[in-house]
Amino acid sequence: MPRFIVHSDGWFFQWSTITDGPETWGMSRPDFEEFYREEYGRAGMAELPARLDRAEKFGSSLLRETSAEDVVSSNNAGYKGSSLTLAQIVQIYCVERREPREGEGIPHDT
Repeated sequence: MPRFIVHSDGWFFQWSTITDGPETWGMSRPDFEEFYREEYGRAGMAELPARLDRAEKFGSSLLRETSAEDVVSSNNAGYKGSSLTLAQIVQIYCVERREPREGEGIPHDT
């Protein structure tokens, strides 16, 4: 499953391109490093420092310079797959560490 790291306001979280939303709660860099080590083992850690540095510098760990805003511009992170702004994602998934509630998000056009 394609995944990458998003960074915003000091928070790191893993993003899924399958669900178009966060796969983890927001974490500090040391906490994200610990999560990553447990999730992917020693082999997965080899490229992590460079990925985290890119995320801090640009907003995501993608090889092409992509901001966090660009990553979340089309997402399903809100209630029942609706879309959230980056500020809402940070508040809900990082600060409050909870699932979105009814009314949180803008429904996608159908």
